[in-house]
Amino acid sequence: MPKKLLDEVLIKDKPKGIKVISLIGLAKNAGKTVAFNQLVSEFAHEGYQLGLISFGRDGEEIDSVTNKKKPGIFIPPGAFFVTAENVKADLESEFQLYKTTDIKTTLGRVNIYKNTSYFNKEIELAGVNRISNLEKIKEFLAEKVEYLIVDGALDRKSSSLPGLSDKTILATGAVLAPDIEGVIAKTSLAVKKLLLPLVQLDNERVIYQNLINAKLFNNNKLPGGWLIEFKKSSRKNVFEIKKVIELKSDSSLGISRELNKKLNNMALDQQTPKTLMLSGALTDSLGRKLSEDIKFKNFKVVIQDGTRVFLKKRYLGLLKGNQVNIEVMKEIDLAAITVNPHNPEGRDLDSDKLRKELKDLFPEIPVYDVKAADYYSD
Repeated sequence: MPKKLLDEVLIKDKPKGIKVISLIGLAKNAGKTVAFNQLVSEFAHEGYQLGLISFGRDGEEIDSVTNKKKPGIFIPPGAFFVTAENVKADLESEFQLYKTTDIKTTLGRVNIYKNTSYFNKEIELAGVNRISNLEKIKEFLAEKVEYLIVDGALDRKSSSLPGLSDKTILATGAVLAPDIEGVIAKTSLAVKKLLLPLVQLDNERVIYQNLINAKLFNNNKLPGGWLIEFKKSSRKNVFEIKKVIELKSDSSLGISRELNKKLNNMALDQQTPKTLMLSGALTDSLGRKLSEDIKFKNFKVVIQDGTRVFLKKRYLGLLKGNQVNIEVMKEIDLAAITVNPHNPEGRDLDSDKLRKELKDLFPEIPVYDVKAADYYSD
């Protein structure tokens, strides 16, 4: 059996413990569930112990958008999975209940089940839509599974999912646009945001993390961010803080207004290193502010990871024009891209051409169509 996706996400150098693999889709019907099932089948074939979870709802019989039948989530023998108790009437008679949780949804309590049969099963996964809940599930399964495979989406609700994962697979496809050029443009923008560079200096990352930890240690809510002014150090490649100004607002509009007032308390020269560190997302409204105001020239914007960037291509370009650089606290390991050339709502696209253009743009990232005949060739 081929192991192409499996080979991209296997983790051999991490200490013993559960590894998290996330699959994220750029849109509904981008082929994420098909890629998810393919990866699960490859893991199961090699004998790995799995935990399966959806960040949202996946595997329902009928697509709510197209009203067409959808593939269910593939549960191999011996695998654990997480779902709400009311997604299926006979759930507990068909599967073994491993553990109940305190996570409650409109579909009932979220529980962990195990497929103790000798056969593959299909089920709908639902009920987990918070990162804190995902962390709980990870703890419950820590001694039971080697890999936790998460079916997710690239949206605000699950924006930090890839940043918490050891490996990520991105699903894209013909549903994004009516032609290959449009699909490539949208996919390229998403990939570029996911692959934003890491804050390079260890000392600098420690400074940023300490600001976050100080709030969390005291059980305080994180502020919208911090304005940080650095001073030159006698030691090479070492940052020292000169001034820190906390931004109280937790909205992009509120942060923009605070910046107008609080920036006056910082050095106006562009040679003094200055950073805007955000605890949340970098949005278009904030991107417009940073790109249009000359006072932010040569600023650095630091965010948790690339999934927190909700900027149109235009604002990414404008920020670059104002010499505003974006860096991340945690890099995302984008292990592969999968493409779905079929569009249930419109015209299908050429799989070979779609994959080739993505490979030309991102030669370091493997690109697969798991339904193509050549996926199974050497």
